[in-house]
Amino acid sequence: MTNITHHTYDDALAEASKWLAREEAGDMTAEAQEMLEHRLASDETFQLAYLETMRAANILKGLSNLHGEDLLSALAPDLSHMVNNTDKTAPKPTKKPRLSYGWMGAIAASFLAIAVIVTTLLQTGPMSSIYETAVGESRTIMLKDGSVITLNTDTRLSVALAANERRILLEKGEAYFDVAKDKSRPFLVVVGDETVRAVGTEFNIKHRNDITNIMVTEGIVEVKKNTPVPTLSAQSQSMPVSLAVGGTLTTDPAGVRTSNLSPEELMHQTSWRRGMLHFKSKELSAVVQEVQYYVNKEIIIASDQASSILIGGSINTQNVTSFLKGLEVNFPVSVIERSSVIIISYKSKEEDMLQSTSM
Repeated sequence: MTNITHHTYDDALAEASKWLAREEAGDMTAEAQEMLEHRLASDETFQLAYLETMRAANILKGLSNLHGEDLLSALAPDLSHMVNNTDKTAPKPTKKPRLSYGWMGAIAASFLAIAVIVTTLLQTGPMSSIYETAVGESRTIMLKDGSVITLNTDTRLSVALAANERRILLEKGEAYFDVAKDKSRPFLVVVGDETVRAVGTEFNIKHRNDITNIMVTEGIVEVKKNTPVPTLSAQSQSMPVSLAVGGTLTTDPAGVRTSNLSPEELMHQTSWRRGMLHFKSKELSAVVQEVQYYVNKEIIIASDQASSILIGGSINTQNVTSFLKGLEVNFPVSVIERSSVIIISYKSKEEDMLQSTSM
């Protein structure tokens, strides 16, 4: 595979807009997805351009969620028509239309001007302080200060913007934070027993059950404990901790751990924002644990043999059924789906042979 080196940031932005347009149009094959992941991991300029283009697109989508149709129409009628499909009376197409590659480039080019104007206008507009998503749903919101939050499946958080600080309470789920710079008002995210402090940066927080994971993709954040935890040793409570790009911090009942991720690992860990989950030699039990958050039915693995099967590849979070079908085709397992549960069982070679001969 040939590496592409961009001579200018504009070249990288143009390529990024084409890739994002393909993703929005649902025109990504497995080979294309692999190629995109390789480009993101191997070219830092392209990675920055891709994130900038996606950030611009997310901001405009967030505006639509915040009574933004009229606002966006006033600012940019052409973009409003393409983003919101304002012809409400027209029949909905049965197939998602292909988006023009130039559309995403136009959004990226106009991002700064539109964001500044819209942020000013939204200061007087109404905004709910609580945001949440259902199982399998994702949502992007833009706060009054210009910060953008993307919520993953089954997530709930509340927002309080004050004169001296911006405070978020992540009650459950996972969210990606793109924080607008404002040194006079630190951006605080309270999650479990921790508070994450940032000024202008980007980071991801996952809070499921008793486990919290914080991961930084841009800038620096500071993590500190809200209250001492009696069950943890003094060493485990050595807070605050500063995390730079690639830095992660995980807390659970056993203690606090930090580590560093490569750029490729960072992209994989945040690929849920593009509707994908990536796994590399993970046991089926760990994969199912992640997939479970995207489906309402309980997934049960009926044997230890099935649980320990190693899985690798990508899973579309909007098409978990395809993943389950692929398991039966590529691994010695059977998948039985009932009204409220999905059961994955191990198939021995003898059972597999009997099933093949009976077909």
